[in-house]
Amino acid sequence: MSHVNDTQATLSGSTSLNLGSGGTRILALHDAPRRQLDRVYLSARNYLARLGELHASRNSEELLTHACRAVSELFDVAHWRISTWQPRLKRFAKLKESPAMSHSVAELEELMDTCAEIRQVMFFDIHESAEAAPGGKRPTVNLSRKTSRLALELEASTLCLMPVCGENGAQAVITLWIRDRDASSKVLEAELLQSLSVELGARLDAMALNERLRELGSLFDNILESVPQGIVAVGKNGKIMALNAGAESLFGLARSTALGQPFAQALPQSTARELQRMIDQLLVKPQAFERQFRLERGRGCTVNLGISASYLLDRQGEKLGWLFLCRDLTLSLEVQKLRELDLLKTEFVNTVSHELKTPLTAILGGLEILSDDPQFACNELISIVHESALRLRGLIADLLNLSKLESPKAFVREERCDLREIMEQVLRQFPKHPLHRFELNVPQGLPAVLLDSEKIRAALTNYTSNAIKYSPKGGVVKLRARVQGDELALEVTDEGMGISKENLEKLFKKFSRINACAEIEGTGLGLVIVKRIAELHGGYVTVASVQGEGSTFGMRLPLRLA
Repeated sequence: MSHVNDTQATLSGSTSLNLGSGGTRILALHDAPRRQLDRVYLSARNYLARLGELHASRNSEELLTHACRAVSELFDVAHWRISTWQPRLKRFAKLKESPAMSHSVAELEELMDTCAEIRQVMFFDIHESAEAAPGGKRPTVNLSRKTSRLALELEASTLCLMPVCGENGAQAVITLWIRDRDASSKVLEAELLQSLSVELGARLDAMALNERLRELGSLFDNILESVPQGIVAVGKNGKIMALNAGAESLFGLARSTALGQPFAQALPQSTARELQRMIDQLLVKPQAFERQFRLERGRGCTVNLGISASYLLDRQGEKLGWLFLCRDLTLSLEVQKLRELDLLKTEFVNTVSHELKTPLTAILGGLEILSDDPQFACNELISIVHESALRLRGLIADLLNLSKLESPKAFVREERCDLREIMEQVLRQFPKHPLHRFELNVPQGLPAVLLDSEKIRAALTNYTSNAIKYSPKGGVVKLRARVQGDELALEVTDEGMGISKENLEKLFKKFSRINACAEIEGTGLGLVIVKRIAELHGGYVTVASVQGEGSTFGMRLPLRLA
């Protein structure tokens, strides 16, 4: 930086830094003889007494401020400034300074970076001179007129930079304007400052760690309070050490009165007896276990309670007492019953469907024989019975397919698949229709993928059948395959009736038929089967429709290249 020179300063010393040229104030590292040793011990004693304030610091700002005040016992400090490292700005920014006066000293930033990098306290003596260092033979540090004026107004003779660095790097730099002309020659004080620099870094690290531990402690408290189960901790003396809100609600306790009380008195008698049995069992066989019993809560209300018991250990593995996790199993048992009923329903549907197949096959066989007889060939009643039997056979087939797909044993048998070939096989199942035209859109070079070809073919067949049925006036039915990011998209589009917005959320539900009418046959299970096939592949189904214009039904499956 360049400035008009009113007063210039030269530097003396063996080590210097050069931060620019054309300045009005020049700083240099200064080596001076030790003087006035009789004052050293008094100032050091006062300094150490001041250090006691560091222990009362609640945050980093208080800590660094107390440190600046302690340093004032070692040196005649005219002004101090605390600058903290801002990772986002990648520079030091002022946090706080003494109330002497406020100046912006941007040219000190490079000095701050230097002392923080080497982690060393740096002293610079300021000397007035009529001219600058000759010929640039000696490295110099040039300061602007604003900074020079600050030093003059403060009658400062020495500038000191003290870095504060932790394990993860620089955290702050304390800048001191000192009136002592021989500040850098005070060896003991300089060593104390260097020790303080290291101690402040360690203290800031400890503060950050303690804050993190407090946050984690608060987080764990919140987690324990939010757990829907009851948690009770009992000490070796049999008294309740801790319990959460779930335990208060479950046992009707008040934490303020229960804590510190023997669990045999605080808890309901039946629960206390059960806990004592569990403690006795842990003493004999020290491993976690669970027990269930019924808890009477009064007014005829009974709760199925499950309690897990284990030892409460500290970080060193020492036993502090016992820990009990208490759960209301009523809802769990209801869910289990529902699962068992659902399994029975599935087994019933599967059994009935199989039992219906045999007589239905006989009925269809007899109807075909009658249809071949000229005497009954034109009988309308036989034709109606035959169509109804075929519809019943379709329903049974869908029920059996859905039962297999919803079984816990259902799985996909992945194999290398050519999507164009699969879609061509789907279209070959449908005879040519005068009102419908099929289009196949599979990009050239679409790689082979890993899928269960049989299930994917069944899903696309269902989609295509619906597209034909629900576009009775005809139109184009498009089958499309494409890659979208890490997903494989399979879609079937029609130009049929479309679906209203209020009916879209009713799709993919069992026996739900939208736009159902006598002319359009269906079981209401086809889309449910497609959805289950997509889920077994780890994917999901999609639908987009405009009433009166048509619909697009699709599947999004994880892309697995063969």
